[in-house]
Amino acid sequence: MVEGHEVSHLPFRNWCQACVRGRGKSIHHRAVDKPEAISTVSVDYGFFGAPGEAPLQSVAGKDLPLLVSKDRDPPTGTGAVFAHPVPHKGLKDRFGRVDEYPVKVLVKDLNSLGYKRVNMKSDQENALSAVVDATKVLWKGELVVEKSPKGESRSNGEVERAVQTVHGLSRTLKVHLESYARMSLDPKCPVLAWLIEYSAVLHMLFHTGVDGMTPYQRIKGKPWTIALPAFGESVEYKRRTRHKLEDRWDTGVYLGVKHDTTERIVGTSTGCYVVQSIRRVPEDRRYDSQLLASVRGLPWKPVPEGPEDQGVMELPEPVNLEPECPEVPALPTETADAGQSVRRYYITA
Repeated sequence: MVEGHEVSHLPFRNWCQACVRGRGKSIHHRAVDKPEAISTVSVDYGFFGAPGEAPLQSVAGKDLPLLVSKDRDPPTGTGAVFAHPVPHKGLKDRFGRVDEYPVKVLVKDLNSLGYKRVNMKSDQENALSAVVDATKVLWKGELVVEKSPKGESRSNGEVERAVQTVHGLSRTLKVHLESYARMSLDPKCPVLAWLIEYSAVLHMLFHTGVDGMTPYQRIKGKPWTIALPAFGESVEYKRRTRHKLEDRWDTGVYLGVKHDTTERIVGTSTGCYVVQSIRRVPEDRRYDSQLLASVRGLPWKPVPEGPEDQGVMELPEPVNLEPECPEVPALPTETADAGQSVRRYYITA
């Protein structure tokens, strides 16, 4: 039997030294059916590098960092996904100043989950470890820090799949917006930062799991029932006025919703604001390319102030939301349907 196996070394045998040394893999990270005492929230950085781009090139600063966290799926967790574009990795910006924005968004995400004690899992990257350690100090609950082994990215596969989910839904939203607005968004357009963040919100509100519930429903105990416009639509929003003769409604771009308060986020040429009341406009006015291009303000600084903040009109790094599949032209084909000639279209692979 041994001699016969050594002819081809197929299939793999764990008692064969040559098989183990040549094709042996690390210890499997198997799913555990037994419910854990506390839920695990995995966190990692993601990037929107162009197809074929080496990962190290994106890490070097050619792409906007994306801080993604994923709560474990039921029955232990809620399955919620959070995504936040951040201006830099770690706690310090390019000038060496401490910026607590990444920590604040992580604390906000933990508070929205409603946990008092949680296990936060991440890799051993210094920039990410600094954010996790600062979150442990700032969060009022009990945070247990867990590190995955070096070189074992699959041990933190939950958040990696969450990054792929955010990538895919962000590309979908971008394609939809560009097709209806008849424009191409600049890679440094501030709207893209809100689009990426909103993709995770949509996943929480509308993604249905095997139990038939959404992450929002598992957290709140009820489904999301509020009607929302499509991302990037031009809407009328109610604003505060200083006197009774001022206009109470103005036009802006719908950039998202705060799922914890149901407030909407609207972008304008002067900044991005949180409002309670919005109204949709007629279909022929719902997408305005000039209004989209004029939006200012970013998630970490919604309202620019003064001439020294002119740089916040664009993202510090580009966002390459390239499609995974190349564009394929649609070819018409004639088919007969109930005696009438009907033109139908299909996509060739």
